[in-house]
Amino acid sequence: MTAVSGSTQVSTSGVSATVTQVSGGTGYTSVPTVTFSAPEVSTGTTATGTAVIGETAGVLSIASDPDGTGYSDKTTVEITAPDLASGVQATATVVVADDDTIAGFVVTEAGSGYTTTPGVTVVDSDPTPGKGAVATATLTDTAALGLVTHIIVDQAGSGYESVPTISITGGGGSGASFTAALANTVTIAGTGIRLSLSGHQTAGGQIKLAYSVASGDTCEAKRGSITLNKSG
Repeated sequence: MTAVSGSTQVSTSGVSATVTQVSGGTGYTSVPTVTFSAPEVSTGTTATGTAVIGETAGVLSIASDPDGTGYSDKTTVEITAPDLASGVQATATVVVADDDTIAGFVVTEAGSGYTTTPGVTVVDSDPTPGKGAVATATLTDTAALGLVTHIIVDQAGSGYESVPTISITGGGGSGASFTAALANTVTIAGTGIRLSLSGHQTAGGQIKLAYSVASGDTCEAKRGSITLNKSG
């Protein structure tokens, strides 16, 4: 809402810093683009924000089942590359038992940037290589992988008369959904005066408003309330 008193313009402050997650979506491998809808007031500015995706995982451990047979001391393990280009390749070594089966694996570098479980291949470069071992990796905590966990409001914008919509595009995923809220503060241009307003309607039809007025960063806010009675 925009109002004019004399030559002083008052405009809404824009989007609240609190943006609520409806769904984090799935499959995001890079930061998607966040777009707020434009304000209704022609002189307003559009809010902007930045999405944050869940931390990417590394390799926690590797196990084999079955353990195969005939493996030599030349046996190594290959782990597929991380999903994200900025990720770090995980590495591991193989422990071969006295009976030439796979006894276990030692993760030497957990890596990062894995959004899905990597493939693991046991390779024996001996002329008569071992065979039969099937290895699988386990990632570190995956609860937030591929999700948009929250949105940071970079610029609140101004001139919004209703709550803007938020669209989230790109990033390799889909389904992320967030809702915005309007800040309940108006600023009188050129004065540093800020007005915060909240209210509710009673069962009897009265409208009760609470307000807080502050000027500058150090002045104590003045607070009060107004009751509007139902006419007629």
